[in-house]
Amino acid sequence: VLFTPGNFYLETALRELPGTLVDVRTEADESAMRAAMRGYDIAVFDRITPPALKTGNFLLVDVAPADTEFHVPQRLSATTVTGTGDSALVRGLDLSKVRVGAPRNMQLRTSPSVQRLFWSADADLGVSTLHPGRRAVYLSFDLLDSNFPRQTAFPLFIRRAVQWLAASSIATYSQAGQTALVRDSRERRRQVPVGESFTLELAPGTEEISIATPDGSAEVVALTSPRYTFTETAKAGLYRYTAAGVTHYIAANLTDENESDINRRAPDQPTVAASQRVTQKGIVKFALWPYFAWTALILLMAEWWVWSMRREHA
Repeated sequence: VLFTPGNFYLETALRELPGTLVDVRTEADESAMRAAMRGYDIAVFDRITPPALKTGNFLLVDVAPADTEFHVPQRLSATTVTGTGDSALVRGLDLSKVRVGAPRNMQLRTSPSVQRLFWSADADLGVSTLHPGRRAVYLSFDLLDSNFPRQTAFPLFIRRAVQWLAASSIATYSQAGQTALVRDSRERRRQVPVGESFTLELAPGTEEISIATPDGSAEVVALTSPRYTFTETAKAGLYRYTAAGVTHYIAANLTDENESDINRRAPDQPTVAASQRVTQKGIVKFALWPYFAWTALILLMAEWWVWSMRREHA
């Protein structure tokens, strides 16, 4: 759920994440916000002060929460990013060209739960906090008053932040070579490339499953086994399956995570197999008539030369 007065860049970056559903809210009433936060994995507060942060996962953008490890009493002048930490949230990201205007003067309290993400010469611009039952990523500046959303690092940072925040409420497991995301006994999520089949492990005794495809169509399939393999993933989008009270969300994506990584890569090293010359036996066909023609022409020229020499001496 995203609480914001309006932020095209942030909303777009969140909506573009595979298998992510975004609910945009504008209310600033504390009770209304608490009610709206129920049932969501992550709450994002963009320039809207959140209620007391007790348990949950939070992405905080240019707000001043009072019950966290940092205090933001005032704002500073425009600045630039001068350093990044070793957190996986920013590792490999180029933030050297990020410019921000009037960041909050974030004063960190000494705590092992706080990790600095990136900073300027005067203040921290991004931090993460980790507590039992609560995770938070904090940006101390207004995204609309910076060029960060127009940098290639921005969507990657948002993606990593969402994945890290969701990791506290979603456990991962491996099934048939794919990674599935399990939130609780009522809902399961996973991602597959478009066109790839996947298998659902259903509760024993499940007799049918309802299927809703990205184009809005739905059908009910009778089952003869608790294992159900679905192969009709030709369309990109979110598939929803419900069986025995368990809702499964499967996102079929056209993109590949490795191919979407725009960080610089080392050139591929040729393997031994690729560098070795492969020889194969076979029949090679080529024309012989040009060789016979040239031979005949040479013989004719030689005969003409001999005849000419005999005529001169005659």
